[in-house]
Amino acid sequence: MRGFARHLERFTGAAQAAWIETSKAAEADVAGRIAAFVESACDRIAAAGEGFPRLELWSAAADGDPAAPQLALALRPLPPLRQSLALRSAPPGARPLAHRKGPNIDAYRALSGRLDSEPLLIDANGHVLEGATTSVIWWDDATQRGAISALTERVPSVTEALIAEAARLEPQTIRPEDLATREVWAVNALHGIRLVTHIDGAPCAPHDAQRLARFRRMLDRRWEPVTAPRASR
Repeated sequence: MRGFARHLERFTGAAQAAWIETSKAAEADVAGRIAAFVESACDRIAAAGEGFPRLELWSAAADGDPAAPQLALALRPLPPLRQSLALRSAPPGARPLAHRKGPNIDAYRALSGRLDSEPLLIDANGHVLEGATTSVIWWDDATQRGAISALTERVPSVTEALIAEAARLEPQTIRPEDLATREVWAVNALHGIRLVTHIDGAPCAPHDAQRLARFRRMLDRRWEPVTAPRASR
């Protein structure tokens, strides 16, 4: 997986924070249980081979014990990979726990069905946050500089971070109608970089084929073996 260690760090940090927020468990105990789970999950993922696995932390509130969240591994088949997609603006507004991957998955899936496109999430002021399953990168033809959303109420994307380090992307705010005049990429761990062809039905600017190829090659150099962190061994 591209940037696999960073994905583990993101899950570990988010799971530990969520666990401690909802229980009185000691931080060291929580950290130890999550580390043991991650090590076991990595072994299972590696043994399963190609796929689309997901590490999960589930609240046990439905079972009457909110102090005992459950860790789980979903071993899912690899879905079809795509090179492009269209975005459609979702209704603007705040979303609970938008900075944490997981709590909004079902809501975003339903939104995708209603819009029949990847939802482009917008804040209450009408500025672009991210896609429902992607981070958004755009390019200014005049300056040849790339940009990412400066807004923080969104999931910290590992794939975005890998590209941002290589391209020195600038945090900016932008509205959907202005985004549609740029070359736009939708990026995530599954697909890598996908070209955004349309936003709200409007065609995006043509892409720079050499730049796209260069950064796809850069991401391909970031594949890492599926192994647990050394500290947990």
